[in-house]
Amino acid sequence: MLLDCLQVISDHFQRLMFLRVGLCESSSYEKVFLEHFVEEFGHNKSLSKERNRPKLWDPILEASCSWFVNKNHLLDNAERIIMVQLILEKCAHLFYSHFSDLLGDQNKSHHIDEHKEADEGHDLLGVELLKEESDFKYKGFFKLQEESWSIMNLFIQRVGDLVNSKGIYS
Repeated sequence: MLLDCLQVISDHFQRLMFLRVGLCESSSYEKVFLEHFVEEFGHNKSLSKERNRPKLWDPILEASCSWFVNKNHLLDNAERIIMVQLILEKCAHLFYSHFSDLLGDQNKSHHIDEHKEADEGHDLLGVELLKEESDFKYKGFFKLQEESWSIMNLFIQRVGDLVNSKGIYS
């Protein structure tokens, strides 16, 4: 069940990566977005192969993951760094590190182990570009962080509810 839930966010994250590159109009941000896109490309497909079963559909998982994809249309490049690097990637690194250790050798997941290593440092990609932003934007950055963490917490809570009710490996 855990990997099924991760498939939902992984598929949405791929769409988010495509959109972020496609919507970027700054060469400095585009460099960061392309680098990240290349590193992430196809991770959802490899997870799907590891799971080898139909995709889970859950309204709360879909709504929370869709929020990030849809929000991307409304953000500027700096805000995309805030949402993707400081929220999604920071959360992913903590999440995958925790579950990689928790699952142990007997229940290893290639996807989780791969992201434990691959996501390290992704939370800092492009953050240096934020220093170039005007001070007046910081209030909006904090609001975006608060909203993004709220949605991420909704997703994590739902994953916990599903895993607790159906089992981590179901």
